[in-house]
Amino acid sequence: LGLSVLDDVAPDLAALVSGRTEKEERARLDALVRENPMIRKTPDGQYVLHALLLDFLRARWEEEAFDGRGICDAVADHYIAKGDDYRGAHYALRGKNGMEKVLVMLRVRPEDRVRSVAEHVDRLEQYVLSALPDEIMKRCPFLHINFAWHAYLTGDARALTDHLDRLYGALS
Repeated sequence: LGLSVLDDVAPDLAALVSGRTEKEERARLDALVRENPMIRKTPDGQYVLHALLLDFLRARWEEEAFDGRGICDAVADHYIAKGDDYRGAHYALRGKNGMEKVLVMLRVRPEDRVRSVAEHVDRLEQYVLSALPDEIMKRCPFLHINFAWHAYLTGDARALTDHLDRLYGALS
């Protein structure tokens, strides 16, 4: 069931989830590929579980009292430590403390409050606006609020309108 938490399975993540070594997981995954047509290996060394198998395994989480959200937290920490904030946020949002973890990544916690508008704009540009790929904006449309706020503070009416329209579009 642990592998069903992962979208794409790399041996290091499988080891993180299972508690085995990466070498043991690679051998186990290769054996699963040979035995099960619902699992395939990609040219870059990742393993992909078929969508039907993922749905079946994820449906069993409740039956088995499986802590998939706890594993999502561990996987999020793994990606954040590697500097992959996009994947870190993706798994954090599926974890137990997802929004809190994403806010820490975006550095908008209460203890990170700034004292002036100029400092706030600088911090938004440094941490938020420069670090978010477009794909995360599609998955987390509420982040358009940060961009709209930045556009408002900097007087960029076109960007403000664009981000508010995108936010409204995601809500409709």
